[in-house]
Amino acid sequence: RLARATALAQGGVDEDGALDGAVILLLGGDGRAGPREQPGAAGRTGDSEEASARQLHLRSPVQCAEARIESRRRRLLDVAFERLATEGRWRETSIARLCREAELNKRYFYESFPDLDAVAGAVTDDLADRLLEVGHGAVAEAMARGLDTPALARHVLGAAIDWLADEPRRATTLFATGADHPHTTQRRNEVIAKLADALH
Repeated sequence: RLARATALAQGGVDEDGALDGAVILLLGGDGRAGPREQPGAAGRTGDSEEASARQLHLRSPVQCAEARIESRRRRLLDVAFERLATEGRWRETSIARLCREAELNKRYFYESFPDLDAVAGAVTDDLADRLLEVGHGAVAEAMARGLDTPALARHVLGAAIDWLADEPRRATTLFATGADHPHTTQRRNEVIAKLADALH
C-alpha cells in the first residue's frame, strides 16, 4: 500500500503517519516551476501541417463535429483552470465571463457542461486523471527496472511531485483551491487510493 511503501521509502515512518507524509510530499515538492503546458497550443509547420490538413480532410463529418466540440470543451477547461488556480477568481466567475475569456458563444458552454460546478469538476477530473497516468507510468517503469518496494515508492512519489512542481497551480487546484468542494475531495481521495493500489 502507499502508506506502507512511503513509510519504507522514508525510513521508519509509522504506517499511521505515512499516508499523510505522502500527501505532504505531493503538495510540497521543492522542484522548480517550469513553463505551464498548453494543451493544443503547439504550432505545426511544414510537412506536419500538411499531414494534419490531410487527416482533417479524411475525417467524416461526424468526426469533424466531435473534434470541434472537444476543442471548444478544452478551451473552456483551460480558462476554468486559470480561474480556479488564481485565488478569488472563481468566486467572480460566471458562464458569460468564462465564455468571453474562451472566446466562445455562450451556447457552446451548454454543449459540454450543464453549469459552473460541472466545469470545476471536469478540471479536477482532468488533473486527477493526468496525475494518475504519471503515477501508473512511473510504477511500470520502476517494475521494468526491478526496483524493490522502497525504491519503487520513491520513484513514483518523485514522478508525481515533479509533475506537480512543473506547474504548481496543478497542486493548488487539485489539493487546495477546491478542498471544501465535495467532488474535489472525492477525486483527491480516489487519486491517493488508486496510487496505493498501483503499489500493491
